[in-house]
Amino acid sequence: MEEHKKRYLQEFLCRTKVSLEDCIKKIRDQEVRLRSCYAETNGFSSDEFVRIILVDAAFIIELLLKHNFRTPRKENDRIFNKPVMFLDLMTDMQLLENQLPFFILEELFYLQEATPSSDYRLSTFVTDLVVRKRQPTVSEK
Repeated sequence: MEEHKKRYLQEFLCRTKVSLEDCIKKIRDQEVRLRSCYAETNGFSSDEFVRIILVDAAFIIELLLKHNFRTPRKENDRIFNKPVMFLDLMTDMQLLENQLPFFILEELFYLQEATPSSDYRLSTFVTDLVVRKRQPTVSEK
């Protein structure tokens, strides 16, 4: 899964035109608040903690964007090309221990320069994907 997360981070950075440095700065600015959302973070250095949050947050945002904009899937995208993996991931994302604070997802999401429509809201994407657990159809691949 780490391979997928890193690839999604790169795709997020390329598509949104947000620099890695801007993302890191945004997370560092919120590090104290982020750490307060977790019971155990003392085992991670600042760099490790920021990296974990960045990779996981970018993965979730990119997953939401890919799902909601129904963009053509890359052949090596095993998440969207295998519906079972997609559904397993949706279940995994709902586990309390796997959740990220929503505020950091929003802050990274809204770093993007442009939004394609007025409905381009992270909360709408989350509702569509997680609450409804909507599976991508064959025609969307």
